[in-house]
Amino acid sequence: MEKTFLHLLPVSLLFFLFLIPAAHAEEPTPAWQGVVLRVYDGDTLDILKISDGSRHRIRLADIDAPELDQPGGPEAAAHLRAISLWKVVYVEEVGRDRYKRLLAVVSREGAPHTFQRGPQAGRTLVQPAWSLNGNMVRMGHAWT
Repeated sequence: MEKTFLHLLPVSLLFFLFLIPAAHAEEPTPAWQGVVLRVYDGDTLDILKISDGSRHRIRLADIDAPELDQPGGPEAAAHLRAISLWKVVYVEEVGRDRYKRLLAVVSREGAPHTFQRGPQAGRTLVQPAWSLNGNMVRMGHAWT
């Protein structure tokens, strides 16, 4: 009987070691509503989070737009400014980039929507009439 218990001890310890990190895993950040305060270029903006008044630097996820000093850069920034500045948006965080900016899918208001990817998968919020990310690509101001 004691021999069986000693054989199970290492397996039990491994089991608990794998459970501890799962118990302390970060909760997914829910999508949140904000107002676009500033557009830096064709894929970076500042958004004021309505619920707590905090300001966040956001990089639009999964797209890349030219920098302001590159051909098409000023036009990309102007387009993003035209479709987003002072507008209410919904922010679905998907991670952070190497500069610690939030990566997010930023959407304008629309009908009910269930998120299909990221930490919010399966959560219903608001169906984007269109996302800023997708619009920038469709209008030729950014690429994926």
